[in-house]
Amino acid sequence: MMLETKKKHKVVHVTGMGRSGRAVEFFAEMLKDLGFHVSIIGRTLALPVTVDDVVVAFSGSGKTSTTIANVGVCVDGGATIVALTQNEKSRLGRLADICLLVPKSKKLIEEPVAIETDKEYVLALSQIPEEMRSSLSPMGTLFELSALLISISLIGMLRGEKEPVRSFQSTLDTVISNAEKAVQEIVKNKKTQENIIKVLEVFVNLSPLSTKKVFWVGAGLSGIIASMHAMRFQHLGFNIHLQDDWRFRKRNDILVAISGSGSTPFTNGFVSEAKKKRIFTIGFTSNVKSEFASKIDVLIKVPGRLDPESWYNRLSEDKPFIETQFEFAVAIVIESIIAQLAIHKGITETEMKGRHANIE
Repeated sequence: MMLETKKKHKVVHVTGMGRSGRAVEFFAEMLKDLGFHVSIIGRTLALPVTVDDVVVAFSGSGKTSTTIANVGVCVDGGATIVALTQNEKSRLGRLADICLLVPKSKKLIEEPVAIETDKEYVLALSQIPEEMRSSLSPMGTLFELSALLISISLIGMLRGEKEPVRSFQSTLDTVISNAEKAVQEIVKNKKTQENIIKVLEVFVNLSPLSTKKVFWVGAGLSGIIASMHAMRFQHLGFNIHLQDDWRFRKRNDILVAISGSGSTPFTNGFVSEAKKKRIFTIGFTSNVKSEFASKIDVLIKVPGRLDPESWYNRLSEDKPFIETQFEFAVAIVIESIIAQLAIHKGITETEMKGRHANIE
């Protein structure tokens, strides 16, 4: 269906809200690299929905009002609806022509595994209260990570159209394998562990009443991952801003930057300015020998990006697709940090929901 849409020069529209919206945008950006004509519903350059277009909608609950409203209009316009959700019986699931079902999160019943480290601080964080024993951090993390994983795998399938099922599975296995590698490298690398502890200490010691601003930046797919996790940190109660608010920066604020290659001019510009203004910087990259890495105060190495050249300097047809495994791995690492912060600060799922946008 997707390939037929491309052949007919029809448009693939995407819609979603919050972190699900960022996940579907991640999918949209990868579709563009395959030559699809893509439109993000509600954005400045959104295109009209016409007969035989395809609309891809992401919503974990399947009940997000704005997403459902958008899809309803698209159904009336004659589009084919593809939904990714955890609830096939939801309004979104019923509206969809094709419903891709993501398993729901399950509460953990086993005792937390003690972390083998000489850092008592991390060990203390691993003692998870009974009411917080869920997969990673609360509020839909499993759906959003699954949405990213499925998106990357679908793109792999579209690239390998002669053997779609094999291509899907191969891509899925490769991305998961790299995420596992990232975790194992952190477990084995004392320096990386110490840097993660420094990141935790920064936010553990940051009061919700603090006027310090925390900026999240990145370009392309890394930028989407940055905005997804900026929302999470806002749910934890921090004063979070994206790059559009950079003009409000002050000395001693915090910048969190993501760059797989470490050579993206856009992201490096923020890091360089932060260094001049004495803004504390936290960075995630695969390339620890990059210009980006050299200017970061606390650097977390996440494997996955092998190409040291920024994608901003390359044509889309020259981009090695599987390089997107960095973004999924860094999402896993940051989600793990968020989970530890929620545990240590005693922030419950109820509190996080109270800070979640309620008009979507």
